[in-house]
Amino acid sequence: MRGVIVGFVTTLCLFCPGTTFGVDNKEPSAVDTVGMAMTVLEAQVVQPNWPKLSQAYAEKTKNLPPGLVQTFLVQSRTDNTVWRIISVWESQGALDSMRRTTETPGGVLIFRAAGAEPKLSVYSVHQEARH
Repeated sequence: MRGVIVGFVTTLCLFCPGTTFGVDNKEPSAVDTVGMAMTVLEAQVVQPNWPKLSQAYAEKTKNLPPGLVQTFLVQSRTDNTVWRIISVWESQGALDSMRRTTETPGGVLIFRAAGAEPKLSVYSVHQEARH
């Protein structure tokens, strides 16, 4: 099994007071544009909608946007209604380019297809290791 181990990340809270960015925002964020970026979308999805979530993810990930290196659909082991889409971008610039050219990001549409509204967190990747 291949994976990415992130040694240290910093977060930009998009739902904190005074922050103007949201999941549909197309403006570039005020973080370092050098190095990889990671987005984490999280939502609670009720069990009857899990097949819709899986189907939407499979469909939307057939054609990934430029700069998207890797993406995962993951489910919590402690609360099986909690799902995340974790995406690794080649750079903050690549993420910003997607956000400027996409009306609503694909990950958001995936969750909405399953009747859920996700929360977004953005991270700067400082280290990685691969097997």
